[in-house]
Amino acid sequence: MRKAINFTAAAALFLGIGISVFAETEKTKVAPAKVTAKKSFCSKSAAKLAVSVRSNKCDKSAAKLLVAGVPALKCEKGAATLVSSIRAAGCEKSAAALIVKAASGCDKAKAVKVAAKKSFCSKSAAKLAVSVRSNKCDKSAAKLLVAGVPALKCEKGAATLVSSIRAAGCEKSAAALIVKAASGCDKAKAVKVAAKKSFCSKSAAKLAVSIRSNKCDKAAAKILTTGIPALKCEKSVATLVKSVRAAGCEKSAAALIVKTADQCAAQCDKAKAVKVAAKKSFCSQSAAKLAVSVRSNKCDKTAAKLLVTGIPALKCEKSAATLVKSVRAAGCEKSAAALIVKAADGTKKAEKKAKPAS
Repeated sequence: MRKAINFTAAAALFLGIGISVFAETEKTKVAPAKVTAKKSFCSKSAAKLAVSVRSNKCDKSAAKLLVAGVPALKCEKGAATLVSSIRAAGCEKSAAALIVKAASGCDKAKAVKVAAKKSFCSKSAAKLAVSVRSNKCDKSAAKLLVAGVPALKCEKGAATLVSSIRAAGCEKSAAALIVKAASGCDKAKAVKVAAKKSFCSKSAAKLAVSIRSNKCDKAAAKILTTGIPALKCEKSVATLVKSVRAAGCEKSAAALIVKTADQCAAQCDKAKAVKVAAKKSFCSQSAAKLAVSVRSNKCDKTAAKLLVTGIPALKCEKSAATLVKSVRAAGCEKSAAALIVKAADGTKKAEKKAKPAS
């Protein structure tokens, strides 16, 4: 009897606890979960936008592309700032990352201000350096730089960078110049990059071995000209070939190459445009031919015409007539040719000193 009562009490207790638990679960209803939207902009869309913006040369149309591609980007100033940042980025990946960052931060800030990564892609810089150094035309080399570095828009800056890249000791230093120029485009309006003046010692050693093992002077000179882009003077090349061959060992020969290359690079940096001063001395061979023609011609007027034709700076007929008499009166063709050279040189000097009458 007691066992039955105990069992009934335990069952009632168990049922009571179960009913209370069920009631509490019914009262407490679970609130619907709020799904937070991912704020990260689509990376593929950002990559496509980056390519479109970097390939578009017009700032306004590039800004429109951004506004159309990033719906949350409504501020025109923010779009313009983002365009310049994308163009200044080192590569497409960093440009796409800028777009993603800008799209994510549109809700927090009214104006989007994104700092671009200033480090230009080293591989792209190396390829550009090789292309520029192998290209002999300054204008086409400058175009390669402008196309490869979107942030580089100044033609003068591109021209200066071309000369610096060619004057650099090796491809690595040339690539470093490109990276530095690309990084500094936002800070300076015109890119002014100083080339490293020390020629690469390894390249110099290889050049020294090639020249010393090559018996042909012309072939050795071509090797030097190819290895040192800034070395354009034929006389300097020929002299350097002889010096390298006469050196006691490869080290001293390489040192000569480094020294010459550094001097050429220094001259290239100092002069913006190569201005070669014409030799003021009239050609002796032309003077000798003129002397023979004038002395063999019996007509004074014809002889004077020969002189005026042969000496462009000689325009005065009286001076030509006087010179005809002097040439004919000379003791020999050499002295007659010397008179013509002297007259031609004196005419050029007189033209430079002459001032227009007021």
